[in-house]
Amino acid sequence: MLKHKKLVMVPILFGLVAYLLWLPINQNMLETKIVEAFELANPDSQVTDVNLIREGSVYKAIFKLGGELTEIYIDPTGKYLFPIRSDVSETIQVFKNQKNFFTCLREKETILFGVIGNNYTTAQLQELGSGPYVGLIYFDCGGENTETCVSQNITSAPSWIINQTLYPLSLKVAQVAQLSGCTTG
Repeated sequence: MLKHKKLVMVPILFGLVAYLLWLPINQNMLETKIVEAFELANPDSQVTDVNLIREGSVYKAIFKLGGELTEIYIDPTGKYLFPIRSDVSETIQVFKNQKNFFTCLREKETILFGVIGNNYTTAQLQELGSGPYVGLIYFDCGGENTETCVSQNITSAPSWIINQTLYPLSLKVAQVAQLSGCTTG
């Protein structure tokens, strides 16, 4: 019986040793792939300080890209990168904050006027975030709506009406919050 246990233990020990020897090689391969991919995608930047942390069936890779901290997820084979992995609770809180902010803006009759396809309007919408609540305050001045915007003295896109005051320019979220009295979070 004792010989049988030794025979079973040998393959297990061999497998464990092989895994432990393979792990640093695999991590080096992953680091190399990350550096290569991100330096090719960002030609003027250098990837430094790559740190891999095993999280379940993937690795979290934290590194500096052009001096800025970057976090991605990569599968153990190095085939798939996951640039964004979000905590569901954090995502829910972000959406709640957006909903409350844009609902407050709507209640205070804040309006963002823009023109779809206009680069400045696009930049303003990106500044506000990609959540579903921007539509509560956005009014498109293109096409049939041009006359409505002209009647509101909208002469450039984007433009804001906040607390009955016209702001014919792009605003940062913090500026909109300050001018409107609505909080972002």
